Amino acid sequence: MGVLAVENDPAFALLLAARLGSVAPYINLQRVPRLADALRRAHTESYDAILLDLNLPDSAGLPTFTRLHESVPDVAVVVLTGCEDTQMAAEAVRLGAQDYLLKDAEPAALVHALQYAVRRQRQVSELAAATRAMLAAKNRFLSHTSHELRTPLAVIHQYASLLVDRVVTDPAEVHELLEVVLHDAEHLHRMVDDLLDVSRLQETQVRIVRQPMDLEALARSCLDDLLVSARRLNVVYLPPQEPLPTVWADRDRVKQVVINVLSNAVKFTPDGGRITMQTRLLRDGVCVTITDDGLGVAPENIERIFERFFQESPDVDTGRVGLGLGLFVSRQLMERQNGRLWAESSPGQGCRFHIMLPTRTAAAPKE
Repeated sequence: MGVLAVENDPAFALLLAARLGSVAPYINLQRVPRLADALRRAHTESYDAILLDLNLPDSAGLPTFTRLHESVPDVAVVVLTGCEDTQMAAEAVRLGAQDYLLKDAEPAALVHALQYAVRRQRQVSELAAATRAMLAAKNRFLSHTSHELRTPLAVIHQYASLLVDRVVTDPAEVHELLEVVLHDAEHLHRMVDDLLDVSRLQETQVRIVRQPMDLEALARSCLDDLLVSARRLNVVYLPPQEPLPTVWADRDRVKQVVINVLSNAVKFTPDGGRITMQTRLLRDGVCVTITDDGLGVAPENIERIFERFFQESPDVDTGRVGLGLGLFVSRQLMERQNGRLWAESSPGQGCRFHIMLPTRTAAAPKE
């Protein structure tokens, strides 16, 4: 254990070294006489703890501790004091020192105080680091979310202003503007729903109502609904080669997952591209596979796309927008139903998403 003693009395410093050495020879004790020396030494060498006399030639009282603590906040500080300084030492503990001891303390008590101070300081530092990381994540979330929400809001405001001020009056142009407003309003609605779902998932408040359902029929219905917004693409449905058993799942939540995966495929597939949907029976259940020939995902990111807020940096402008929550929510919803959602991809070769649910006989609760 590396310990720095900030003590201007050389006689007491020698006595302190002897006391520590008698019970804890593993402690490497170094000594400096002034606060300025301690500040320099603490930044050039690594110490587990600092034994600090508050009254030094170049600093006296509580400012001695506060200056040192502000300079090296992650190093445990134990204040050494005389009988007349106990009140000041207690105030130093309130301000962040880990402990204080009288200068005539027994060697064993001194070693115990050092060990405890080091352990406690590590816990305090880890908690502070975790808090800083949490606040940084919160700030990134607020910045990202406000930016993504502001974009469609700006479009809605701009187009609505054109209509209210009668800048645009041609019926065809008015209809086109209203379609854009409706599209961006729906986009806002989806983002808000994603945010609410993330909150509910974290608090385990998402209600899953599982019942027998035809996954193939639901998937095909979702694809039919999507055809209106995917006219620029070649959408192909491959029917199953055999009758498929029912699955045991929450129909609304599964529909949410299928629509989300299909919407991603449309978003990232260039004009004239191809989207294929196929439903088939696998050993572990019924699986819907959605394949596109879009940009694809780098191998190192194939699992990260299911993380909250993750979005690959695009090499080309695809107009991709969103909070990066859809796939995270979708995987969570599938896992809550004993299902799976995974992806396969290579850059430039599109993506293949698999949505699998256990069959009713395998997943239904026993009577």
